[in-house]
Amino acid sequence: MTNCLFKPDERFLAATSALIAEIEELQSMPYPIAQLTEELQNNLSATKIGRLHQWLSFFNEHFYDFSKFYSEFINVLFDTVKSNELFNSQTQHEFELSCKFFERLFQCKVFQKIKSIESPDYLITVALVYSRCAGMQVRSIIDGISILETDVTNKKLNLFFAHIFIQYENPYILTNSLPFLSLTEIELLMFVLRGKNIRLSENLPVPISKLESFHLVFSLGCDFQLTDDVVKRSIFMAKLVAIKGNTNDIFIFFQSSRTLSFRIDQALKDLDFWKSAYAILGSGKIADQVFIGRYADYLDDIFSNADRKKLTAKTITSMERRIGDWHRNLSKNAFRELIWRTKSTKKIEMSIKENYYVFEELQTGEDLFIESRIMNHCVYSYAQDCARGYIRIWSMAVRQENIVSKILTIEVQF
Repeated sequence: MTNCLFKPDERFLAATSALIAEIEELQSMPYPIAQLTEELQNNLSATKIGRLHQWLSFFNEHFYDFSKFYSEFINVLFDTVKSNELFNSQTQHEFELSCKFFERLFQCKVFQKIKSIESPDYLITVALVYSRCAGMQVRSIIDGISILETDVTNKKLNLFFAHIFIQYENPYILTNSLPFLSLTEIELLMFVLRGKNIRLSENLPVPISKLESFHLVFSLGCDFQLTDDVVKRSIFMAKLVAIKGNTNDIFIFFQSSRTLSFRIDQALKDLDFWKSAYAILGSGKIADQVFIGRYADYLDDIFSNADRKKLTAKTITSMERRIGDWHRNLSKNAFRELIWRTKSTKKIEMSIKENYYVFEELQTGEDLFIESRIMNHCVYSYAQDCARGYIRIWSMAVRQENIVSKILTIEVQF
């Protein structure tokens, strides 16, 4: 058995059109397979195309073993070949190990119990990790399938992955985010799963203290998932959690901040600012989700304008006053002059029962200013991030008897 990368010959590549026809016939929902395959062939090497072809052929052979979610698995494969380093560096031997992994699951009819459309992504990643790190297996796959007896969700798959590979503690923040880990991050995860101290890993992107590493492995939750720069963001959260010693607010705080979502490297350079900001959430009364969201918007505005002074407020109560003043003063800045998209985008209109809904993208600072005034929130402060292309803002309204009323402002992240 060779350990070299796939090297498809002309006969193998010539079979692509027949494979595409077979996929289109098997799929339960529309998907431009032929067009997408043509795009991939123009942008990927023959080796990568050959690897994808083998995976697709294997899935087609087992169509009836997971027919309910076949289309989702195919879609994941096409997405995976574009950027997944683990997939694109897989050897022939590793591919065969992945196939054996799936065949064990087929035998136990696991795929008929899938409940989430996200599970195919997680399952393919587990198969890739298994093929690369089979020597690290600590328990039987067959024994672990009992975890998936009743249903298959990402939470159950996390436990399944833990059964196969984890002998000690499960660093949930990393294993929950498994499909989004880079090859380097997977290597770091497996380093930790071997019982090694994460602080000693050569793949650590940011230095981490003993206390911070403890919180990363033991404190960062079971249900939270990151989708990019997973290890770097996990370390950042661990550094903030170390300030308070608990994770009550960290996930809401992290998700609410556009800086932490889009400019994590900048945030790390000004770590003291964010530590001071997060420490305030631990003072006095317990902060609710609405306050944390408004607080994160306030911090983002300060941070984006390079006014990174120490926060003089020491409690939530005093910070609430400052946020109120900031909100009232928003209209005095120059965001209203910003324009980031043309007005060519059409409104999206739809009717549901007796209601008629209108969705419209807000494309200028003036649009956001008006939306803030009508809806009584601070979406106007998002203007700079819209202009930078980090997010897009849509306004949702309902029309009843020719009266249009705004009911919701929607943020779309990239």
